[in-house]
Amino acid sequence: MKRKFNEEDLNREFEARKSSSEKDVNRVLRSWAKIMKMVKNNKELAIFLDYVVIFIKMLRDYISGKYRDVPVRTIAAIVGALVYLLCPADMIPDFIPGIGYIDDAGVLAACIRMVKYDLDKYQDFINSSGFQVA
Repeated sequence: MKRKFNEEDLNREFEARKSSSEKDVNRVLRSWAKIMKMVKNNKELAIFLDYVVIFIKMLRDYISGKYRDVPVRTIAAIVGALVYLLCPADMIPDFIPGIGYIDDAGVLAACIRMVKYDLDKYQDFINSSGFQVA
């Protein structure tokens, strides 16, 4: 038997998903210092430093409500990439010297390609509004 959803059901589901995604963003933002240290201290990841800084700033502005003109899929991709960085036991464990961060670099590169349009839009927003990024 198929269940029919009314507008109230759909709104409740939307709000539940939105609050869930905001919890994920907050979880990543609490680890920003660890993420930045990891990226700065690894030659495989250091080339992505500028993008990781923009990721963190965009997430902060998204959560604070200063910038909401971004699709949820972009926020999810950024959060997913940053969570992957934090996980030491990923596809290639981070503790393996010389190659431990290659997969992390690949995930960051893929994420940047996926969200580049939205990152550029965010940069335009900052530049055109004279808005000071936190």
